[in-house]
Amino acid sequence: MTRDVFDQSAEEVARRAIERIEPKFSDQFVSVVKFLRTQPGLAKNMRGAAAPRIGSDLYVEQLALDFAAGRAVRGPQPPATVPDEMVSKILVEYFGVKREKVEDVKSEHLLAMASEGIVGNVLEHYIASVAESHGWTWCSGNMVLAVDFIKRPSRNGEEWKMLQIKNRSNSENSSSSKIRQGTTIEKWYRVNANNGKTKWDVFPDLVVKSKLNEQGFAIFLTKYLQKAKGA
Repeated sequence: MTRDVFDQSAEEVARRAIERIEPKFSDQFVSVVKFLRTQPGLAKNMRGAAAPRIGSDLYVEQLALDFAAGRAVRGPQPPATVPDEMVSKILVEYFGVKREKVEDVKSEHLLAMASEGIVGNVLEHYIASVAESHGWTWCSGNMVLAVDFIKRPSRNGEEWKMLQIKNRSNSENSSSSKIRQGTTIEKWYRVNANNGKTKWDVFPDLVVKSKLNEQGFAIFLTKYLQKAKGA
């Protein structure tokens, strides 16, 4: 199905919408909407029977809410689901976990899952803290399909650069991989899941690459979590 294009007034609507929510994000949000006007096929669908048409004023206004929310500091949230009791049996019968330790193991596993789930988001915050002063824009709020960062062309005739960020080499789902096929979307991941080695040295921007590293990420993560705790 062909996606609807963005209205001519989309950028003006974008600026008004984001300035009502958080003015400091104005230029970044407008940049993403400008990009989506050139790549409407990468605009995310909104769910629900009353979901606005892609590219409409209402759609852009909803994107503004998502964009700002995606930049908010949030702490890890343990899963609210109840663990399968058969997991306890496997821990005892196969892995030899003592019965009195099973609940602790399961609780720690939930905390580990919550922690792992937030690393990717903090990674994007960290990269944005450096890259956005060098021409990149973070597409926070999952606004663009399979794209986390964009960079506006610096000269006429150039195309937008598109970059997908993953925390680990094995963390991409098949739908994202499929969307990238036949496009110029680049992919970068922080850690090779097979050997634990980081990939900061191959980040696809020479200037930004020189300012990103594992130590810097660790420091940023600590400060981020301290801020999340105080929020």
